[in-house]
Amino acid sequence: MEKSDRLGGQVDLAVKPPHKDKLYWCIEDLHTACKKLGVEIRLSSEVTKKTVEDMKPYAVIVATGAYAVKPKFIKGYDRDNVYTTTEILDGSVKLENKKVTVAGSGMTGLETAEMLTLTNNKVTIVEMADSIGPGVWMQHVDDIMPRLKEKKVKFLTSRKLTEISDSFITVEDKKGNKEKLDADYVVLSLGAKSDNTLYEEIKNISENVYLIGDSEKVGRIANATRSAFECVKNIK
Repeated sequence: MEKSDRLGGQVDLAVKPPHKDKLYWCIEDLHTACKKLGVEIRLSSEVTKKTVEDMKPYAVIVATGAYAVKPKFIKGYDRDNVYTTTEILDGSVKLENKKVTVAGSGMTGLETAEMLTLTNNKVTIVEMADSIGPGVWMQHVDDIMPRLKEKKVKFLTSRKLTEISDSFITVEDKKGNKEKLDADYVVLSLGAKSDNTLYEEIKNISENVYLIGDSEKVGRIANATRSAFECVKNIK
């Protein structure tokens, strides 16, 4: 059961930036396997505690994923001109010809920045680490950086985003020096938090309620796939 009208979860977001469409092949492959094995798939079907109580399933596997965070330590994090990468990638927010700051240069931040350049936005990436793409596989960084540079994306490393206003942001370096930069909008790419709300609501309904994937611990596709395999293998 999937609450949205499309399969894939975070992967469906990951395929939105340029050159990423083939990533959805992994979802199509699993979908095809499920159909061959007779798995019933219900889209636009949100699961609640009542759903589980009414269906009385032998086991429930919760894979509700994770959601992008807006850290409260950033003053102005809740302003109307502040979004997460999710809202840009899913198309619910469209920015054009604006000055946009992307906070965080993980792969999601870099790809969202590239997507923003396609609609003539002037993009600046702010990163706390000393280099762009901390923790990202080197080949991915080497692949995307030339395209970002070609689009005149600006990079500010060793800077922490501390405040957001209607028309500017404030960043701080490691020595405590602060600097104000023009910004119409800010897009936060500062990690995700597990969404285990449903699990907490239903975990005591039976002994066979399991939590997997990002909803248990935020990770990568391989981590989610492994946790699903281990979960199903051990259901008795």
